[in-house]
Amino acid sequence: MKPAHEAKLIADKIKPLFKGMHGDRYQIQIINNDQVKQYVFFFMRQPKNGSMIVNPIYTMDDYDLEHLELVLHDLDHYYEFTREYRGFMGLLWPSTGKKIQSHKGKNEL
Repeated sequence: MKPAHEAKLIADKIKPLFKGMHGDRYQIQIINNDQVKQYVFFFMRQPKNGSMIVNPIYTMDDYDLEHLELVLHDLDHYYEFTREYRGFMGLLWPSTGKKIQSHKGKNEL
């Protein structure tokens, strides 16, 4: 699937979840599931003074970092939320050679 099309699918899944409320925090979490060769996307919203709400929004079966990078670039045309990466330790972005994830999350092995 073309990166622009996948980015639109992800944006369409986020649209009904995005409330745009003042004080709410938003984030996209991308998990590298290397056992099944997929990237899994979650949309996270934390209302002001509330608990984090996590919604699975998309599973990408095209398991290729270059493709993922293009999808994320195209997704920026819709939303520019903070991103959190899990399971990407030691991996580099193909276009820049920069680390994708610089430190492990609290619950990562």
